[in-house]
Amino acid sequence: MKVEILRSNDVAGELAHSNQTKLTAHALMRRENGTGPWIESDTIVQYMTYHKQIPGNDTGWTGVYFRKSKPASKKMNTAAPQWEEEYLLSDSLFHTARWNTHDTCAYPSIVTRFDSVSLEYRSHVVFACNVDTLFGKSYDQQYIFESVVRVSEDTAMVRAKTGCKEFGRVMDSVSNRNMRDWGTPMVNASDTANFYCWADPDIGIIAGWKKPDSIPVPLVTQIGIHWTDLTNVDCHIINAQHPSMNAYSRYIEGEGESDCALVWQEKNDCTVAIEHIFYTRLRIENGQIVHGLSPHYGADPMVGGVFNTDSSIVCMSTTNVDILDSVSASHKYPVVYRELFNADSDTLVCNFNTWYPGHFPTDVRFDGVFWQYEKLVTPDTNPIPIPLTNISVRWIWQRDTVISGGFVPDTIRLGWIGILWSHQESSVLDQPVVSAGEAYYYPTTENWSGCVNYSDRVMNLNFRWRPMYIEKTPLTWNHWIYDSLAEILHLPQTHQYPHAPYIPISIVDKGYLSNAHLAERGTLQINDWQRNHRIYNKRSGPETTPEPPPPIRTSGQYFFKTAGEETIARQIHSFGDDLSSFGIAMVEVRDKEYPIVHKPSTIPYPILIAPDTLSTNWFTVDYFEELRLITAGNAPEKLNAFLERRSDGAVWEVTCNSGEQMKLSDEQIDLYDGNNDEYRFRVYSHEGASYRPETAITSENEVSSFKSSQLTNKSINLGGVFKR
Repeated sequence: MKVEILRSNDVAGELAHSNQTKLTAHALMRRENGTGPWIESDTIVQYMTYHKQIPGNDTGWTGVYFRKSKPASKKMNTAAPQWEEEYLLSDSLFHTARWNTHDTCAYPSIVTRFDSVSLEYRSHVVFACNVDTLFGKSYDQQYIFESVVRVSEDTAMVRAKTGCKEFGRVMDSVSNRNMRDWGTPMVNASDTANFYCWADPDIGIIAGWKKPDSIPVPLVTQIGIHWTDLTNVDCHIINAQHPSMNAYSRYIEGEGESDCALVWQEKNDCTVAIEHIFYTRLRIENGQIVHGLSPHYGADPMVGGVFNTDSSIVCMSTTNVDILDSVSASHKYPVVYRELFNADSDTLVCNFNTWYPGHFPTDVRFDGVFWQYEKLVTPDTNPIPIPLTNISVRWIWQRDTVISGGFVPDTIRLGWIGILWSHQESSVLDQPVVSAGEAYYYPTTENWSGCVNYSDRVMNLNFRWRPMYIEKTPLTWNHWIYDSLAEILHLPQTHQYPHAPYIPISIVDKGYLSNAHLAERGTLQINDWQRNHRIYNKRSGPETTPEPPPPIRTSGQYFFKTAGEETIARQIHSFGDDLSSFGIAMVEVRDKEYPIVHKPSTIPYPILIAPDTLSTNWFTVDYFEELRLITAGNAPEKLNAFLERRSDGAVWEVTCNSGEQMKLSDEQIDLYDGNNDEYRFRVYSHEGASYRPETAITSENEVSSFKSSQLTNKSINLGGVFKR
């Protein structure tokens, strides 16, 4: 049989920033049984936005573009979307009391909705523009626009005003022309509203809402949001930037969700010395947009929460208020994922009322925030600091009460801060992006497991990895980050932490890569991966000024590994904070690995409850065995570790060696006189140290990443003195 390999056609454009939404996937809708409610078919259309220099213009004037793909079903080769013609959305814009056809526009974001009345698929694209100096007048602000592309019967249409072209409506202005650092708007699709946000240097994060409509209309209301307390006489500058929202709230399957999560980075000149990540929630009350959190906080001593004065905003990037005012590490470019777990009230799937009387899954908001972390460290004998980077994550759970058909915030609980890192100090991680994966439920009413998505691929996490070469000599010290060897890594995620001891990581591509974006969507179904496409920039060389539009690569549904050696993610259970922590990943006895795991949970959403004790399964120790520990961190005093004997509950304390932050260590302990009894290894927090799970990215051959124990004679006599 003749086989033709179908690849995506060539597309070019700039996809910065990674925390904006550039790609959506929406199913073609059909009526159930021909006349019933609207439901999703298995045919998917992709919608994309980007910006680039307008062809034929050599002055750097850039425009915002839109493309859609041809429809593709599960039975087709959906690994390669075929992109149709592009539309220039910023061709003609009305603001400053006149038509403007030479604005410089960039940094768009997109969501796509289905309108059951007009039978249109409407893509709402928001972007920023600078107006040129005209008639001797210069402008010191940028403008935020929305353009709506309507697709009917697979034909795209951009709204044009009668008698003239108007491809976008101005929503507001921002008092800074730097579109790369300010503005950067986002849009969210909820049940009865679209939420919008962007950054302003004078006001903070601007958030507003309006009803979805085929013609852009003004926002109904808008507000300014920031962590900085301007009543503090020492506060003069707000740097609240790069906001992001979950692209879709739960409404496509009748959940009726009209609120969304909002995250951003912020620092100031008084109380937040370097960028941290902040979270709040947007909703509508009496037609007005409001922000805030649930009033009842379920505190956990090993998790902690830092709230602002009226508890409407929480800091996601630290559990210690003192760290806000210290220059230690910067946290930037957050993204937020709203878990699209089953919201069906069918008790055969999820008897939610058993666990939270009077509540249903639609009452629950389960949001995960991911961001890039960077800290400059100065190794010994080196005068030049180097970046230590990782991808951080934290979950937040909120339960509402239904009053008069609406959701009113009730209870909030914070999860711990998790860290994703490379075992090598010579690498850089950045640009996280996350989207929905697939679903798997246990259909039972005997416990709560049917209420939670248990798929190992609940979420798709992508991020960029770049090698950093470090040169050390007696007289010089320097480092270089190699963009040419960048890789985009794909790591499937589940909120039911911890994962299996090892998680495979796919290497998507290698080269001058940046700005990966996964297809965002509003529903999640079983074995539903045909929607999971990805776009990213791949240049042929270093960026140039003015640079030509970089190619946009598209990858397929199964995220095939295309380059690189076998890479894995190893789970580590740590306690502590950014500066000092310690964790244990695995115990090995007789060449068999025993992962450290939580004890079984008796309530839903165990990710939000810090474990008091973790342990391995039981293993047998005869007269002599070697026990191997894989550890990480510089503060072993942050945890307690011990061996427990099964027969009588006897325990022996285990003292671990101090290693280095963000580096794995290998430690050996000799066990004597075990009497062929069963033992297990247990760990728990010492004096309330925060639980801080970490994921080390490492190669299949880990020998080079280990720092060997300095104590070769460490041993425990299991037949000697012990504690009960």
